[in-house]
Amino acid sequence: MHGGGHRPWPPPGPRLLGRAQRFAADFVAEGSQAGDEAYGPPPLLSSYRNRKRIVFGYEMVCVHGAWEGPWVFRTWTAYFAGEGWSVRALTLPGHEPGGDARGVGLEEAAAAVAEGIRDPERTVLVGHSLGGWLALKYLEKNAVAASVLLMPLPPRGLSLEVRRRVRACGGWRLKTRVLMGRNCPLENAEAVRALGFGEGGQPASVRRFLAESVPESGRLLRQIALLPATSRLGGGIREGRLKKKQCGRPHLIVASGADALVTPSDLEGTARLLGAEMLRLETAPHVALLTDLALPLAGQVNAWLSRRLGPAEGFDEGP
Repeated sequence: MHGGGHRPWPPPGPRLLGRAQRFAADFVAEGSQAGDEAYGPPPLLSSYRNRKRIVFGYEMVCVHGAWEGPWVFRTWTAYFAGEGWSVRALTLPGHEPGGDARGVGLEEAAAAVAEGIRDPERTVLVGHSLGGWLALKYLEKNAVAASVLLMPLPPRGLSLEVRRRVRACGGWRLKTRVLMGRNCPLENAEAVRALGFGEGGQPASVRRFLAESVPESGRLLRQIALLPATSRLGGGIREGRLKKKQCGRPHLIVASGADALVTPSDLEGTARLLGAEMLRLETAPHVALLTDLALPLAGQVNAWLSRRLGPAEGFDEGP
């Protein structure tokens, strides 16, 4: 753990993991609104701690990354719902099953995030990868209760080395589609494994990602590729405004040394910008949410939120 002088958090114990795994397997909920996968507390909550968490009044809103959908958060949303949180996983435009993201850009994706948040002051905003960048864009103008950024795309985009690696893995078809603004499906399983799950990536996780992914907007991918240039010209995220708006707020950035796309050193500047704490992992790949590490990581984030958040302002804790 980096920042604030806090000790590393212990992983959740066997009983907690077992309960979360059973709940994740058994609990499925339909979205309360079009474009959302919504999860709330299960009908019966046996623990006093869970009943108290509900009346704290917070809502966790999760934002997925490129090629993803709300399905990438299923393990997390089930886990946090079991812990008493109200949770929603948003669906970015064109990322529903069978959707068409053609023409969608960063502006439309950011607008969808803003539209999906009901009460910023009572929102715990979670973003993965591109969803982390979209969360930062939202935080530029809005103060939330807390944010958790999982391997987020940095404000100024990917490093030159990583952009070259992505282009090499994507091949000429991906380059052509991005340049022409066409939808870009994932066709190279080896590239998905190398970039998303690492050399030791679990085949089942790679297959699941490929099966559920949607073709990504070429326009959006082109904008991501140009972020280093547009940021220098004053586009993208306005870092000064972001820093001023989020001063003193609780933020957590999760980064991993095994991430092939965004390393901890890539995110140190973002952590300083937000005044965020940093949780550094050693073996987690970029899409850790679809691996066996998802539940232990959820337990660590839950412990951090429990430590940093009290009841939402103006909310009655009850008896």
